[in-house]
Amino acid sequence: MYLIQKSFYALALLTVFSSVTSIPVNIQSNDTGLTTSNNVVLSLDQRNNPVLVASDSAIKSLTGTDADTLDLAPRSGPPTDQDFVNFFKAKQRTLATDRLVFFSGVGAAESQDFARATGRQTLEMIIGNTWSHYQGVRADGGFWPDWPAAIAGFWDPASRACAQYATGEVFFYSSREVLDDQTRPNCPKCWYRVEKPELIASMHARYTPRVTSIAKYTYPYRDNKGPVGYIQTMSDKRDLLGVVSNIVGNWVTLAKSRA
Repeated sequence: MYLIQKSFYALALLTVFSSVTSIPVNIQSNDTGLTTSNNVVLSLDQRNNPVLVASDSAIKSLTGTDADTLDLAPRSGPPTDQDFVNFFKAKQRTLATDRLVFFSGVGAAESQDFARATGRQTLEMIIGNTWSHYQGVRADGGFWPDWPAAIAGFWDPASRACAQYATGEVFFYSSREVLDDQTRPNCPKCWYRVEKPELIASMHARYTPRVTSIAKYTYPYRDNKGPVGYIQTMSDKRDLLGVVSNIVGNWVTLAKSRA
C-alpha cells in the first residue's frame, strides 16, 4: 500500500514536471522509489513529500538550466538534513572535495577571496543560489525570522553535510581571535559546533577517502602565505606546531604594526 501511495505521489509530481518541461519521461517502479529514463529519481523526503532527485546533467537536459544556478523555490518547507546529504552526494563526481575551505570570524566575501586565491571553494560558493529563499532572513526577503534561526535551520545542516563529504587537506580560515576561541569547549561558532567535529572524526577514521589534515590560515591572507599550524583535536592541545606558529605569527603581526 505504501509503495502504491508513493507511486501515486511520484506520478502526480512527474505529470506536473513533464507539463512544465514538455519532455516525455518514462517511469519504472522499484523498492527505493520511481526512476525515470533520464537519470531522475522520484521519491519522498523526510516529510513524505514527493521530490525529484537528479544529477546535474539531468537537470540541465530537463530544464535547460545549470544545476548550480537553479533556484529551488519554496515548496514544502526548508531543506532537511537528508536533502543536504543528497545535494553533496549528487555533486561527488564534479566537486573537488579535497579543496574545501571552512571559515569563521571573517566575512563571506573575505573567505571567498581566500578560497579563490588558493584554488578552493567555500560552502556558500558550492551552494550558490540553491534554496536561496531559505538561506536568509525575512528582513532580506528570506524565510527565517532571524539569523539564529537561519543558522540552525539551514547553515548548520548544510555545513555538516559539507564537512561529511570533505576529503584530503582542508583549509580553515579565520581571524586570530577565533583561532584562539575555537579551542575552547564553550565556543558557539558553527565551525566548532558542527564542522570541526566532523572533520576531526574523518581525519582519525579508518575509512577512505577521508580528511588527511586541517591547515589553519589567518586573516588577512596577504600577511602569511602558508598555514600557521594544523588542527589535530577539538582543543588543539596536541598541535605543538600550531602553538609555536601562532606565537611566531603574533610576533610578526606586532612587529608589522610597530613598523
